[in-house]
Amino acid sequence: LLVNAPQSVFSLMIVLYNGCLTSMSLMETWNSFSKQPEALRVSWYHQKSKYYLTIPYHYAIPLLVLTSAFHWSVSNCIFLVSIKAFRDTKAQPQDSVYAIGYSSLSILIAALICFILVIMLTWKSLQRYVVRMPVAGGCSLVISAGCHKIEGDGAPQLGKVMWGVVRRQDTESWGHCAVGGNITVRHIALAISLRYPLWGSIEKACLGLM
Repeated sequence: LLVNAPQSVFSLMIVLYNGCLTSMSLMETWNSFSKQPEALRVSWYHQKSKYYLTIPYHYAIPLLVLTSAFHWSVSNCIFLVSIKAFRDTKAQPQDSVYAIGYSSLSILIAALICFILVIMLTWKSLQRYVVRMPVAGGCSLVISAGCHKIEGDGAPQLGKVMWGVVRRQDTESWGHCAVGGNITVRHIALAISLRYPLWGSIEKACLGLM
């Protein structure tokens, strides 16, 4: 039990690490809709296919390699040692030894991989987004508030969409921020601050056009 305990602890840490990286990756994908028209990740039309590993491959593949090597090194850090004694081809249970061994090299490799994983997550968390789009992460409430269909926009979900300031239907002025087709949505410029309803009486601010 003592030998296998580190595997359980580090497995939980990897799950939490993967969840944190996935949330950051979702925010990166969400923010990309404010830079240029992007396709949704579904099966056909102009959309992109879904990720088999949940997150983009340039994150998923290094993470998969590092976590696999990490689990292998952790499994070799502490291990069970069984030494059975024999005398004249007869087993001597009283002289047999059962102990816990450790590998200094495996501990060093595990510490190095852990350091690399921490650096990767720190580097990712310090990245800044060009457009100050409302931070969503995995919050469906924020995503839903920004994805209300724009009247007269046709079927934007079948093509490419982007996030920006939406033109009001009754006037020629620009209104709230939302996701829609690239014809009805304009890029965000660093100008006046707009507010749009998020949930009930709660509002969210975004930067709009002069």
